[in-house]
Amino acid sequence: MILSNPKFAEHGGWHVYGLLQRSDKKYDEAIKCYRNALKLDKDNLQILRDLSLLQIQMRDLEGYRETRYQLLQLRPTQRASWIGYAIAYHLLKDYDMALKLLEEFRQTQQVPPNKIDYEYSELILYQNQVMREADLFQESLEHIETHEKQICDKLLVEEIKGEILLKLGRLKEASEVFKNLIDRNAENWCYYEGLEKALQPKNGEKEPPTTLLWVQYFLAQHFDKLGHYSLALDYINAAIASTPTLIELFYMKAKIYKHMGNLKEAAKWMDEAQSLDTADRFINSKCAKYMLRANMIKEAEEMCSKFTREGTSAMENLNEMQCMWFQTECISAYQRLKRFGDALKKCHEIERHFFEITDDQFDFHTYCMRKMTLRAYVDLLRLEDILRRHSFYFKAARSAIEIYLKLYDNPLTSESKQQEINSENLSTKELKKMLSKQRRAQKKAKLEEERKHAERERQQKSQKKKRDEEEEETSGLKEELIPDKLERVENPLEEAIKFLIPLKNLVADNIDTHLLAFEIYFRKGKFLLMLQSVKRAFAINSNDPWLHECLIKFSKSGAKMMYFLDKSRQEKAIAIATRLDETIKDKNVKTLLKVSEALLDGSFGNCNSQYEEYRMACHNLFPFTSAFLPAANEVHSPRVALNHTANYDVLANEI
Repeated sequence: MILSNPKFAEHGGWHVYGLLQRSDKKYDEAIKCYRNALKLDKDNLQILRDLSLLQIQMRDLEGYRETRYQLLQLRPTQRASWIGYAIAYHLLKDYDMALKLLEEFRQTQQVPPNKIDYEYSELILYQNQVMREADLFQESLEHIETHEKQICDKLLVEEIKGEILLKLGRLKEASEVFKNLIDRNAENWCYYEGLEKALQPKNGEKEPPTTLLWVQYFLAQHFDKLGHYSLALDYINAAIASTPTLIELFYMKAKIYKHMGNLKEAAKWMDEAQSLDTADRFINSKCAKYMLRANMIKEAEEMCSKFTREGTSAMENLNEMQCMWFQTECISAYQRLKRFGDALKKCHEIERHFFEITDDQFDFHTYCMRKMTLRAYVDLLRLEDILRRHSFYFKAARSAIEIYLKLYDNPLTSESKQQEINSENLSTKELKKMLSKQRRAQKKAKLEEERKHAERERQQKSQKKKRDEEEEETSGLKEELIPDKLERVENPLEEAIKFLIPLKNLVADNIDTHLLAFEIYFRKGKFLLMLQSVKRAFAINSNDPWLHECLIKFSKSGAKMMYFLDKSRQEKAIAIATRLDETIKDKNVKTLLKVSEALLDGSFGNCNSQYEEYRMACHNLFPFTSAFLPAANEVHSPRVALNHTANYDVLANEI
């Protein structure tokens, strides 16, 4: 009713309404408002500019080009009009038209040949980038050489020359360029790659005194890759005995234990590596990662706190810094510990990071035109288009979907109800003992939580208040993520679909995307979508075990489904699932652990004796994997099956 008022329209009501929609992040609705406003005033510059910003934000490139053309007609003397129109053609891959517009605009810029102007320099570099993308390498080389004196970034000029000379096959000239670049920055690996492509060098030179050490290091990696873990550990122990102060050796030893499946031992040796250089942030991060892999979340947080801001918890500070490798590892650790609420909290934190990154690009649409940072601007637009293809988002989304599926299959009950269920089969004495133990544990946990809360509140009150005010000003008040609330959602499948949609749009080449989609649609009873998912998965990898499980709803390559279809065939189903003879070629820790978990979680019914037999068989194959150790030896593994007192002189002679 308000919008239909003629006075409202006369005063730019549609434009104002569009601005309100834009502030609420409803960009599609804002575009409709701007188009209605243009019907009343088609040559309004401000409305056209605002419309162009929304069109590039939503990647309506055809519409963006048309709007930019209107702006160019209305303001042909403004730089932004030319640049915006050229960028539209560039993004549409019409390189010829983009180059014509850029050259036409460049010729209007009256910059003396020997004068260096930053904005003019960026224009030349952007023009050269378009040439390279159009495969005009010879023209690009001539262009960069012609305008070299007017470009501020001399380093980039040399890098572009080296790249183009390699493309043109002028290897000798390219080698000289990359040698000069290495002299300038010897730590840039790309320069060495370029020099290697240009020179195609041969082996030579006399070996240094540390050759034996690094050969042992290489052999440890080699045998680790082959799965010969005993030999790998012998060689790395020999190297450590000769040089016990080299971080890389302890780092490698931790990796070997990780590949064995003994994650606690791996974390121990990675901690040893970081203790040799506590100021090294890389090794600190690696140690924290290994601790998380071993479900040592508290220890990992303490490790990271050495490099986070004082006065705030490491977990909160890492979230502020969008440290997503830490958050994805936390998700996996919480998932393994069945702390689904905490895991989902991390998943939603990562989702918020990606939303913020997408939303933050809006500020650059005007800024980059004004400052002429055109190359970086185009790279930003292309990155934002595929942002959620990133592995961090995929890991978080996959974990979130898996958790929501579990919560759908096994909804969490309230604590009081769970206690009632657990106490049904207990005697009066046992029940009294259990309740007393629970009260003590609850009291202890409550006191500990109160202490932590008071400490945290004291340290963070002022900082949190300031940060919340800043966030509220920029993006509105955010809903607090509460683990208990997240793991007790009313409709887990709808929450899972929210994470699935970006994966289907951007990660369609990963089979897990379609198999996760199948699991959701199977539970929703969407048969056509189930068919679509398995067909797409089949086109990627027709031999994937999970795909076969989805095709006929059996797990572990059909064995669990046999029991699912006919409970009387339990023995045969278990025999197929636990087979470890020569016909099974890919016997690895990951696969065997999945079968072991299926035997424990009731997928094959009650099969404790068969599980114990299978565990022993797996232990013989992988004696270092803690999951396959007998229960009594899980903490103190017997020998970790190695002779750590190897004769290192013999090893040296073998080398």
